[in-house]
Amino acid sequence: MNIGTKIKELRKKRGMTQEQLAEYMNVSAQAVSKWENETAYPDIILIPKIAAIFEVSTDHLFGMNDNVDNERTRAVIAEYNRLCKEGDNEARVVLMREALSEYPHNYDFMNKLARSLYRVSTDTDTMDEVISLCKTIILNSRDDDIRCSAIQTAARAYHEKGMDDKALEYVKRLPSGISSREFYISEFLPKSERKKRLQENIFFLTFNAGKMITYLLSNRWGIGDEYTPQERIQMLEIANTLYKAIAYDGNYLMLNGKLYWHYAWIAGCYSQLNEYDKAMENLLLAEKYATDMDKFTACGEKVTYTSKLLDTVIANPDGASKHWTGSHRQKLLAQMTEWDSFNNIRAGKEFTELLGRLRS
Repeated sequence: MNIGTKIKELRKKRGMTQEQLAEYMNVSAQAVSKWENETAYPDIILIPKIAAIFEVSTDHLFGMNDNVDNERTRAVIAEYNRLCKEGDNEARVVLMREALSEYPHNYDFMNKLARSLYRVSTDTDTMDEVISLCKTIILNSRDDDIRCSAIQTAARAYHEKGMDDKALEYVKRLPSGISSREFYISEFLPKSERKKRLQENIFFLTFNAGKMITYLLSNRWGIGDEYTPQERIQMLEIANTLYKAIAYDGNYLMLNGKLYWHYAWIAGCYSQLNEYDKAMENLLLAEKYATDMDKFTACGEKVTYTSKLLDTVIANPDGASKHWTGSHRQKLLAQMTEWDSFNNIRAGKEFTELLGRLRS
């Protein structure tokens, strides 16, 4: 492949105009047009800069070893997704370090390493490495999604270091959700694509609305203690109602993971209130949805939701990332074993029987 054709391919893949590329390169738009039409070639001193803009090697820019590199990077991403699905954070770190030794300018790999390191440890040295990686990405990457992800990770790392002023400084660099492309792009898409975008927005907004409710109740954020067990139950049931409303035909797929967690939490609240029957009722629901989530993640195939609100939205089991190892049933077992909120009902027959089923 000639270099002009490769530049055009990379530019379009990045969603960049000839004028934007020309501005980055400090050349005229006509010069870029000539490169892409193969009527002229970029000066040799510009080649490293072009490669850096598109985050590829100069060999890739000249079309050398494209097939080998593409196969290798696809294999790395597939392995990374598998490790995310299994919750093996340490192995993700090892994999991304090895990948970066081969592709030191691959900012997607660099971002994945930063995010994985953040999950492995919050000690000062690790957070310093995370921040250093993120700064490199933010400074050099031209991919907005990767840069925004790095900004989020840097902010979290600064928070772990007790530097919340710096964390806020980074968070304020993120684009406003109100003006995000996901919400406005549906106005300009062809009719054939508009429905899918709108349904994906419905899913995203609802999923994250439920998530924000759990954040509101979480002690991790320092505000959860404000709420009584009764208030927690009510709010978690609202979150579950939101999920069930958009997948109203009962085909919950990815939502099973949220539902089982919420029902386990509700059960713990009922235990604190010494309401054994209601606690067990919700723990059995948690068991059901944890089992369904394990079945979904084990299927290995992309599945489309079937409710009329989501029937173009695809649930990908490879995207069911978690930060702990084991199945969802095993996670429920750990919660029942470790959460103090279940102390009032541990002696119950049904509770003991459920523990036995989860252990088997």
